[in-house]
Amino acid sequence: MAPSSFSGWGVRTLASTEPRYNPMSYHNGSVWPHDNAMIAAGMVRYGYRDEAMRIFRGLFDASTHIDLMRLPELFCGFPRLRSHGPTFYPVACSPAGLGGHRATGAAARLPGTELRAGKQV
Repeated sequence: MAPSSFSGWGVRTLASTEPRYNPMSYHNGSVWPHDNAMIAAGMVRYGYRDEAMRIFRGLFDASTHIDLMRLPELFCGFPRLRSHGPTFYPVACSPAGLGGHRATGAAARLPGTELRAGKQV
């Protein structure tokens, strides 16, 4: 994944190299956990397991900065910075009904993957 598309938290809706990119825009550079789960599932289907796990790791890491680890509808597409969480989208639904469960559900169905609390597999 190109750094212009992957923020470190997930795949942006628009690459940072595009003229319309705005990391605080609803659809022009933000990161949607639900969409990222579908992107990762497609990557696994076509053999890009490492890339899919990179997306799930980004989403999981983002969730550790959020109350009860419940992912919001979206967050801003700013690049990930060491020791900082994702920038929250000001009016995102949080938690989003389709955010967290979609991502973790898709990760649990990855071939050869087992999710266990407290352990990195």
